[in-house]
Amino acid sequence: MAQLNADADFQELPVCTACLRPYPPDSSGTAVCASCGSALYDTQPTTIQQRSGRTSRTRPKPFLQCPYKSLEEQLCELIPEIENLVDGWRAKPRTSGKYGDHFDGEVCKNLEGPDGSPFFRPDLSELPDGELRIGVTLGVDWFSYRRSLISASHSSCPMSFSIINLPPSLRYRAANLILTAIMPGPQEQSADEVQHFLHVIVDDLLRLWKDGIKISTPRFPDGRVVRVALVGIVCDKPAAHKLAGYGSHSHRHFCTLCWAEQKKKEPFTTRIFEENGYPRRTNQQHREHQERYRACKTDGAREAFVKEHAARWSELSRLPYFNFEKMVIIDPMHNLFLGLVKNHFYHIWVKSKVLRKTKELNHLHAILNKMKMPSKVGRLPQLIGEPAGGSLTADQWLLLATLIGPLAIPQIWQDYAAADPAATLAARKIAITAAVHERRAAAAAKRKTAKQKKAQRTAAARQRDPAAAPAAAPIRRSQRTRTQTRKAQGIDAASGSEAEESGDEWVDDGALEDSEDETFDDEGSRRKRPRRNGDTDDPRRPSQLVPDDVTNFLKLCEALQLLLLSEITEEQVVRAEKLIREYGIGLIELYGADVLKPNHHYATHIGEFVRNMGPLHCFWTFLFERMNKILKSYKTNNHGGGEIEVTFFREFHRTIRTSRMLANGARASSETGLPRAVEAMSKTSEDDRGTVQALAQELDEQYEHAGIKLRMSTRYETANPSPELYSALLRFFQTCVPDIRYRSWIAAGDDESYPLMPSAIFFDHVVINQRRYTSLLRSNASAEALVVVRINDAGSTWVGELLEIFSTTQIPLGTRVFGYMRWFVPFEKDITLTPWRECARLGVRLWQHGIYLTPDDNGPSPIIDLEHIIGHAVRADITVGEAEAWATNVVRPVGALIPYPL
Repeated sequence: MAQLNADADFQELPVCTACLRPYPPDSSGTAVCASCGSALYDTQPTTIQQRSGRTSRTRPKPFLQCPYKSLEEQLCELIPEIENLVDGWRAKPRTSGKYGDHFDGEVCKNLEGPDGSPFFRPDLSELPDGELRIGVTLGVDWFSYRRSLISASHSSCPMSFSIINLPPSLRYRAANLILTAIMPGPQEQSADEVQHFLHVIVDDLLRLWKDGIKISTPRFPDGRVVRVALVGIVCDKPAAHKLAGYGSHSHRHFCTLCWAEQKKKEPFTTRIFEENGYPRRTNQQHREHQERYRACKTDGAREAFVKEHAARWSELSRLPYFNFEKMVIIDPMHNLFLGLVKNHFYHIWVKSKVLRKTKELNHLHAILNKMKMPSKVGRLPQLIGEPAGGSLTADQWLLLATLIGPLAIPQIWQDYAAADPAATLAARKIAITAAVHERRAAAAAKRKTAKQKKAQRTAAARQRDPAAAPAAAPIRRSQRTRTQTRKAQGIDAASGSEAEESGDEWVDDGALEDSEDETFDDEGSRRKRPRRNGDTDDPRRPSQLVPDDVTNFLKLCEALQLLLLSEITEEQVVRAEKLIREYGIGLIELYGADVLKPNHHYATHIGEFVRNMGPLHCFWTFLFERMNKILKSYKTNNHGGGEIEVTFFREFHRTIRTSRMLANGARASSETGLPRAVEAMSKTSEDDRGTVQALAQELDEQYEHAGIKLRMSTRYETANPSPELYSALLRFFQTCVPDIRYRSWIAAGDDESYPLMPSAIFFDHVVINQRRYTSLLRSNASAEALVVVRINDAGSTWVGELLEIFSTTQIPLGTRVFGYMRWFVPFEKDITLTPWRECARLGVRLWQHGIYLTPDDNGPSPIIDLEHIIGHAVRADITVGEAEAWATNVVRPVGALIPYPL
């Protein structure tokens, strides 16, 4: 690594083990904490050194350490490589009322520079003297790591930046993860302790915004000034509250944008869904509260202040331009997918037994078994809703709401609807409310028991040693340090600081991902859970389904499909907000107010963040969450606190540097042999975890075709088209290119006509506008060949199978690329007479099963020019009355709308 200049160069900041304050490195090893006086370094010789006769360490080792590499240092390495890309956003045309990226949002439009003028100037092609202005988002996320099956869980917290100026094809790649620090474990830091580490990062950000740095680049060898501004923090709600100085996410005032309340034993009301239903929390107000918190002299005074005002000190207040009201986002990944969708399907429908295992869930599993979806979209576990189905990821919950739900839910509700909807609704609300109260009572009893046991352990410890600390741990045979599991930490937190902070005994999980439905641990081993009474489903129990369930759920589905657009208009944002509010009110009417959680209120503010930050893909945490998975894949050699974070940090930066080196080699001239060497090196390590290919596999997999407009497969065959294909191609040319008279190559003609030569190159697949489509006749991936095509400029679309992908060269037209389609016959029955009558806005369409258009039918041409809009479709075998049909839904994966223009 040193010879390749790929070894990581960073600082290891010593951290006080008592108050968790980081300090600059001290080569002498004599530094102590300025706050509590604790020693920062272990100067005692190791066992090996004692055996060799040494009396001291040659290099002092911190008791606890935080790896750190400033944003400034990393930009100096990165900017010369991306100099021509970070200013590309200026050339993008902007339309008022349309949001396509960060620079369409209010934050970037109104962000102030150090001189009081706008920080970003889209009206200029380039700033004077070539100055670069860069915006970054900060991602902070704790993750749990287990070194072995018998070791305690260890919690680390990477803090990383992402540059918003880059084009979408590069914005979500590994190279755009700028890991600046990792807060050391083994336990998660408190809200005040986080500020110690954030102080170091804010110092760097303040300097980069006010003074900037001068970086030598290819265009400016003598250096160009680069200024940086933080445009937002991108993390889940608990982390966002800690960083930005808000009260806990389970505080009575849980929202960062308004003074919405949750009270003990009082369910939410429709007021939390009303626009302006509560007074707003402003940036200026929050800054004033932070200063008042900072002025408190004692811990008791600070706790009382937080209980009353839900505010703490945040180092982000030192950034003059930072707007807490607009830049502290509500992460849509946790809020919408792990929050709303998961709560609706799992907590309301499954846990409250609205869906019976032997009836509705079985039917859903049968539909999932027949679904055929492109591999890029992913799949749901076939046994979703049961322990064997495991716990779903955010991507899978998104898939359930935007694709599977609109196809399956209307069919299930039609087949198993209750005989008396009004009576069923009333009885169901009573049963769900009772079940929720029972679960909360059990959780409260569990917290109370845990608190009593803790008090008993403390009393026993005092009897053994009166001088022992109040929270002394019980005597254990093993002397190994034991760290609480995340579940145990949650119990203690709920019974301790958070409960005291909120002033209530009831603590809602808020934006946290629920863990009670987890079936498999990180290693994949099955967890043993005691069987509870009522776990067995009674098939004789009457149906709990009422028609309004479908209507309400589809409102959530439509809102998500709108919000997931890569470009969204103001009208679509307003529509999505309206749907979310109606969906929330519908939950109260259908299931009772006790099923509501703070996430349902947070969702009403998502539209504001679209206006402030751009579409959802600009500010969700998928990128940072995937980085956690990469860090956990590295081998840590059984290191402990502090050392394990240094190992994560070193391996990550080694990977980044090596990947850049390989990328430069791949771009070199083929005559040097470097591209082939890079290919061999990558292939050798592609199956190893934590190697040069790890980030490319984990982070770049879904963006491997990013930025590609049209690219043919490298596997192809030159052959004559079949008679059917040749006839269709001739008809296509004669109809669509009337100015050039084409005839059959075996037919006699005059000098003004051209023979259509029977020669073509057939490809296995094609990449069109970043998505890959496969030829049905040249692969077994039938789902990849099922497509929806816009056949005219009026927007009419048709669904079929892409049989062949080919190019042909004809005089005088030249070379063109085409697709050969086999179109399905539309289902003739009016969709308003089917269960999918409310799904028209969601893209659900019906097509006859196994019936195709013939050349004599009055349908679109089987030849499509690949300049048309083309997108994937999804097949599900379903029943409409007595006729079988296909329901197709336009796939909307993360950050993109398909179909879309080439």
